[in-house]
Amino acid sequence: MVFVTFSKLAQTKELKQHFAKGRDGIEKILDSLQEVLEKENIPISSSGDYQISNLEMSPFSDKLMLFFVNTCLGIFCFAMISQAMTSSLRTDIASKLSKISDDMKKYYGLGLLLAIKEKWFEQPPQAVDRKV
Repeated sequence: MVFVTFSKLAQTKELKQHFAKGRDGIEKILDSLQEVLEKENIPISSSGDYQISNLEMSPFSDKLMLFFVNTCLGIFCFAMISQAMTSSLRTDIASKLSKISDDMKKYYGLGLLLAIKEKWFEQPPQAVDRKV
């Protein structure tokens, strides 16, 4: 729902497309994992279909929405994928998770490039030049 909402609220066309692509990626991930869950008769969690109100003006800036998706959701998702990969002994699940991780890296890399393009990404502290 975060991706759906942010794609509606974003001001720039590029960010709208980026968040919509994230939504599509999540759906693709759920579809690929649903196959395994159904095959093993594991109950599937409830749907994420919730009502979204029509807002005329975003309560969040584009910079904040991109930061939230790239940093908060990105770090959480990578941590959960890593944990799932290390705790699963099944090669079919591990290979699916590896593919998901690769797709996520590409998506979050594009988000990073958007942040750099908009000059929202600061250069991290650099080492002091120690040459005399």
